[in-house]
Amino acid sequence: NYGLQKRFAEDQCSNDWLLNIDADEWLDSELTESVRRLFTHGDPDKPVMPVMPVWCLRRRNIYFGDRAPRWHVRGELLVRLYDRRQARFSTQPMRATVPHCKGRTGTLRGTLLHCHARSVKHLVEKELNAESLNSMAQRKSWPVLLAALFFGFPKDFFGHYLFNHHFLGGKKGFACSMIYAYARFLNTASEVEHRLRWREKEARRPTPPPLSQEARKQLPQLPLYGYILAHNEADRIGRALASLQLLVRETVVIDGGSNDGTQAVAQSYGARVVHNDWEGFEKQRLFAVSQLPKGWVIWLDADEWLSPELIASIRTLFKEGEPKLPAYDFYRNDLFVGKIKDRTCMKRQAYTRLCDSRHYDNAKIDYDVRQYDIAQIDGNQQLADRFLKGRMFHMAVRSMQQLTHKEIMYSGRDQIRVSKPSLALSLRLFVEMPLFFIKWYIFRGAIFGGLQGYCYSVIYSYARFQRILKLAEAKPEWRT
Repeated sequence: NYGLQKRFAEDQCSNDWLLNIDADEWLDSELTESVRRLFTHGDPDKPVMPVMPVWCLRRRNIYFGDRAPRWHVRGELLVRLYDRRQARFSTQPMRATVPHCKGRTGTLRGTLLHCHARSVKHLVEKELNAESLNSMAQRKSWPVLLAALFFGFPKDFFGHYLFNHHFLGGKKGFACSMIYAYARFLNTASEVEHRLRWREKEARRPTPPPLSQEARKQLPQLPLYGYILAHNEADRIGRALASLQLLVRETVVIDGGSNDGTQAVAQSYGARVVHNDWEGFEKQRLFAVSQLPKGWVIWLDADEWLSPELIASIRTLFKEGEPKLPAYDFYRNDLFVGKIKDRTCMKRQAYTRLCDSRHYDNAKIDYDVRQYDIAQIDGNQQLADRFLKGRMFHMAVRSMQQLTHKEIMYSGRDQIRVSKPSLALSLRLFVEMPLFFIKWYIFRGAIFGGLQGYCYSVIYSYARFQRILKLAEAKPEWRT
């Protein structure tokens, strides 16, 4: 960790007086001259020892994309010049420092410049890692933990934004405060998740076993084929395969290079596994369709499965021969981690997952802003009889940390393919998260999901903010 690494660095030095800076820091000319004067007193040929054993340097951050610090934003005093015979770095995992000596600590003139992040993505990952390391030895009582969960985000944001003068830093100051507050919130949410054992409970969710060869032969044969895209999904792909095996003649699993045994799980359910390196949703789905005969196709993600009612609706659809429409939609319900029973409070969403592949054309596949693929099938108008009865369940979340990194990945793809006016991005940057939180928490019913509903709403609304932030970062005026 950082503290032990700094201790190791101290031991590699031969002198007693040490000056420590990180690789993303440097001294300005005034601070360099202050250090030099401290040891020479005007005579470079006669070095002397400073009176104080510990000296502070004032560090100022340079926002990503800037070339110089915003001087109106508050700096921080850090002990970086010291006599190791009297003071040494602590062994803290993160933010290790040298303790101040009471009455024997001085401050040097000048500035330690700190370019603390290369990009938005780098800053997010850095803050998440820092808060994760800081929390290793922390354990809060339940009242303190719940107070931090519900009130910690606004407290940390306004404390960082107002008291450190980041409100004078414009969009970048706002973004830094949001990222800082979110990292601390996610650390608290992860602790709640660990204390309530949501992941252990989720591992007990039942998975239907594979059907025997005799049972498969007794099922009515539908003119239907299925496929699933997978990459390291051994822990949850079984439910998707179990629901498809009741409907399709053949299931193909397009594997992107799993190393957790996903292929063996798929083969145990009678699926054919085909390897294809991941090239994006569009190309992966087109490759999957090319592996199946032309005709009716149903597809699921590895974290989805069909309810018995929806399976019965699909069978009824094919009971009287060829379906009338070229495509049909399923209503999907998101489930909470660790809730074995379905929580129907979340507002359902419709996805096209059953279609005639003879209408499945490359030009008709599109993606929405969140990178979830939408198949635009010929005649894909919103018809009431296009929605089949029953639900498709969706367990997208393994943990809070996994969900966060998944959203980071999605928002990075938007930065390449979506373009919006700079003024619109600037306005949305300040209002996107609170508005989307209200939408998700109130209007989509997450408020009835307890602690998980609240945590998911914050994570998803922050993901929307992060998407806008990365789109703003891609603009030329962001880099000054």
